[in-house]
Amino acid sequence: MRRALIALVLAPLLVSGVFGIFALVALPFMLIISFAVGLPALLLMKRIQHLSWWTALLVGACCAFCFIMLNTLTPLTYGMPPNFDRMLDSNDVTFLGLGMLTAFVFWWMGIFRNAAFPFVDRRFPLTAV
Repeated sequence: MRRALIALVLAPLLVSGVFGIFALVALPFMLIISFAVGLPALLLMKRIQHLSWWTALLVGACCAFCFIMLNTLTPLTYGMPPNFDRMLDSNDVTFLGLGMLTAFVFWWMGIFRNAAFPFVDRRFPLTAV
């Protein structure tokens, strides 16, 4: 389980490199959302023994959707109405893809071929290709 927790920190760190110097801004958000959404999902999926690569992608999409909602509701902190036009922004597709990429990197580093999860198939998932 220690390897999965380390991967939960390393996956956002590796994927945030896409942002370049702006990774210093993106990384804290990625870590907070990963621990707020990803850790409970990991514990739930471990309990029901259903840790596959595609469930990791779904959890990554949920994490990205949480960030998109946070981005949409940010004007509320300034006393302005929420800007729902931001939900239709082209950046949201990028955020969704990065969330799913982060989740797949996490699954690859922390779950795949990990002895703490004997119920996960040890062969490479050909459906991921």
